[in-house]
Amino acid sequence: MEGKLHPIEKVAEPLHTIHIDHLGPFCKSGNGMSYLFVIVDSYTKFTWAKPTRTTKAVEVEHKLEEIFSMFGYPTRIVSDSGTAFTSRRFKEFCHTHQIKHITNSIASPRSNGQVERYNRTLLEAINKSTSNERDWDKCIPKVVWGINNTVNTSTGFSAYKLMFHGERTLTQAMSSNKYDSEQDIADNRAKAAQNIAKTAACMKRRFDNKRKMPTIYKLGDLVLWKGAQANSKDAVRKLKEKFSGPYKVIKVLGNDRYIISSIKGMKGYKKYTATVASDSMRRFISEEKGQSSSETDESQADSTEELIDLLEG
Repeated sequence: MEGKLHPIEKVAEPLHTIHIDHLGPFCKSGNGMSYLFVIVDSYTKFTWAKPTRTTKAVEVEHKLEEIFSMFGYPTRIVSDSGTAFTSRRFKEFCHTHQIKHITNSIASPRSNGQVERYNRTLLEAINKSTSNERDWDKCIPKVVWGINNTVNTSTGFSAYKLMFHGERTLTQAMSSNKYDSEQDIADNRAKAAQNIAKTAACMKRRFDNKRKMPTIYKLGDLVLWKGAQANSKDAVRKLKEKFSGPYKVIKVLGNDRYIISSIKGMKGYKKYTATVASDSMRRFISEEKGQSSSETDESQADSTEELIDLLEG
């Protein structure tokens, strides 16, 4: 596999950056719920999980408003490129509340790995907490409480302690109601930020050591893409493995990411653009007579320009 890990800058401030994602579909619950909308605070790791009927933008907006009305609005939201998160409604929601929205590349969730890890934890906990598939949504509050009150290996603190500066137990009778002083809060934040930085650096080293240098693409290059079916209705948390295309690189974003578009003139053409990571792409090689994949980049570039001219001209 190619491409290095490019972590999003960490800010040692609760609710500065949150990561969001949908988990599911599950078996429809007795309450009519099929999905779990997961929200994770980047710094404290505090987690919310809201059962939903759909993955539509209107439900995303309502669930976020429930949280933000109590905790305040974040500076950044990180998500994948799911339909709800790229919709006009969600863009307007972020614009209205002056939230910067960062999307990771389709089929390459590395930059949103934080919520992906919590998705796995939630799935394991849900499976252990219920024996009736139609009751899965009833166990969510206790599952989330357990996650938020367990010491996180990345920060060295529980998410509850970093968010609310104290410790709580499941029953009031067992609670000590002990909360941190201002100095303790400052010390805990500094220590948590230090722990997060160490963990992130360690994870990046491990990840990068297993990867090769990414292929570099230029503006106008023709590429094949493995994630073309990522947003299809039949793709339930799985992607088809076949490459399709060609697509044209229309913008180089950095961090091994590119914006690609469909090419006018191709069979079944529909106008489409996507943000794609280099490890989901490969160079398109023309099958013109006398040309092979071993030819130089210069000859490939000439062939690319000729093909685009032919299709779009």
